[in-house]
Amino acid sequence: IRTFVNKGDKVLIPVPYWVSYTQQVILSEGEPVFVKYNNELKIDLNDLEKICNRYGKQVKLIILNSPNNPSGIVYNKGELEAIGEICAKNGIFIISDEVYEKFLYGEIKHYSIAALSEELKKITITVNAVQKHTL
Repeated sequence: IRTFVNKGDKVLIPVPYWVSYTQQVILSEGEPVFVKYNNELKIDLNDLEKICNRYGKQVKLIILNSPNNPSGIVYNKGELEAIGEICAKNGIFIISDEVYEKFLYGEIKHYSIAALSEELKKITITVNAVQKHTL
């Protein structure tokens, strides 16, 4: 976040979110902007579009977390494509926090937004951690 965010940049943080995201943005002199969720606790695409229209080029990043901490929701491929399309159209970089990608249950599958297209790969920074993986 410190690498990408300059003073006054807006960083989109979908609710619910991991507590340190906002503090990292504030420490970087950016401004957290919260994206509402739908009835599945996933990004409300209409709200995302409204925010992009309201702030325009001031929006630098969105922090995407799937599987999400604290809710546990996992975005499917179509949902990620829709989010990616909005980000690409608006020139928004994506920080894809995939720390919990191995914590899946049942038939749910993890998709990395960076793997969906070359365009999304170019605007995505993937975050992960060795200690969170299961063997």
